[in-house]
Amino acid sequence: GSMTTWTIFENCLDLISHYAPISGDARRMGGNSSKDQGKDVGQILSEKVISQGYTKDDFMIYSGCGANEMATPFLVPQMDKMKSHPDVFVFADNYANGNCYFELCPKSGHDIATVLTVLYNGLPKFFPGTN
Repeated sequence: GSMTTWTIFENCLDLISHYAPISGDARRMGGNSSKDQGKDVGQILSEKVISQGYTKDDFMIYSGCGANEMATPFLVPQMDKMKSHPDVFVFADNYANGNCYFELCPKSGHDIATVLTVLYNGLPKFFPGTN
C-alpha cells in the first residue's frame, strides 16, 4: 500500500492531490532502486514534483507509522530528508500552514491500530468540515 502510494505520488500528481502513505517509505533509502541508491530521497521526491510541473500548493501528504515497526527506520529518515526541501515539502500541524504532516504512533507497530490511528487523524485534515 504505502510503496504504491509513494510511486503514484512520484508519477501521477495530475490525477491525485491527497496522499496518506502509512507504514512504508518510498523504498529509496533501502537501495531498492539501483539508479537512486545513495541519493537524498527528499531531493528525489522534490524533483519528481517539480518535473511534473507542480508546487507545494498542489498536494497534501499525511503519513504515519507505528513507533515499533519495521518501516520506522526507513520512513522517519525519509520524512527528515523531505523536511530539508521546504520549497516543496512544508511540514506543519495545520494544512493552512503547510502541505505535509507525519505522525509517529507510540506503542504501536505494523498493525491495524496504526492504520486506523493515521486514517482517523489524517482524513479529517484532507476533508475539513465533513466530520
